[in-house]
Amino acid sequence: METIVAYFLPLFLLPLSLYLISIIWRNGSYGRKKLPPGSRGWPVLGENLKFATSPEKFVMERMSKHSPEIFQTSLLGENMATFCGAKGNKFLFSNENKLLASWLPQSLMKVLTFAETSKSNMDGHSAFMRILHRDVISPETLKKYVPAMDALAREHVERDWKPNSVAKVLPLSKKYTFELACRLFLSEDDPRRVNRLSGPFAEAMKGLFSVPVDLPGTAYRRSIRAGEVVREELMRMVKERKKEMNEGNNGEARDLLSKMVMARNEEGEFLSEKEICNRVVGMLVASYDTTSYAITSVMDHLAQLPHIYDEVFKEQMAIRQSKGPGELLT
Repeated sequence: METIVAYFLPLFLLPLSLYLISIIWRNGSYGRKKLPPGSRGWPVLGENLKFATSPEKFVMERMSKHSPEIFQTSLLGENMATFCGAKGNKFLFSNENKLLASWLPQSLMKVLTFAETSKSNMDGHSAFMRILHRDVISPETLKKYVPAMDALAREHVERDWKPNSVAKVLPLSKKYTFELACRLFLSEDDPRRVNRLSGPFAEAMKGLFSVPVDLPGTAYRRSIRAGEVVREELMRMVKERKKEMNEGNNGEARDLLSKMVMARNEEGEFLSEKEICNRVVGMLVASYDTTSYAITSVMDHLAQLPHIYDEVFKEQMAIRQSKGPGELLT
């Protein structure tokens, strides 16, 4: 009997303790502050589980229950406010670097960046933003991307889409966008090296928004380990590029990586290799889900609306027929 009690007592006390801590936490100092309506869920866990089940449903339910404009919650180990609707978006975008600053939860930083640089995340930020706006997303640069995008799209369709009787759009789109990012940002088109990055990168992204509990067997722990592998491979690329440029074998800054190697911070110092790696990881993450989900969404809508698909197909065939042999389709 004593053995049974000793076994089940902790199982009973743990949820009870969490419940009591939750009540104290909600009615403590946080409750006296002027905060948006909402709930932070359980301590440590927050509302991660509900959010992971259905992000859209999570937001809509809280907009209906608390406020259609703003509500508070706890995700990824951080207390945060969620702005909703047109007013919220206007406030966010019109106050960037004024009332608001770019920020990532520590749980994401632990997966994506080197720990010793996470506290100084703004180091080199100005230099990076100059490169981003001038050399990465400027209209002139975007035009230069078109040939690489066109060539890789054709290669990708022939290699990964045509052989399949049924194509799974989302994973194939993620593969395409990651390969494209490697080619544009790193000038890396070696399939073996891209594969050494893509596998761990995909694993890191899987657990990026999981419950941030760093214990063996958890998705978050696997995400951290995969992130370490990605950074190790990128560090090798950074070192190789620096060596090439120092030896004069690659003097022209042909991509984001080369431009980051040549960039200087506000004090006139070159960015550290780890800071460069952090920025490249950020670009890979930013280009990964957004583009692949956009492609998947378009494909899904075309599949559900065959009359629209027919018109799009006719338009694309007309463009193809107007092009000469070897001429870009876009």
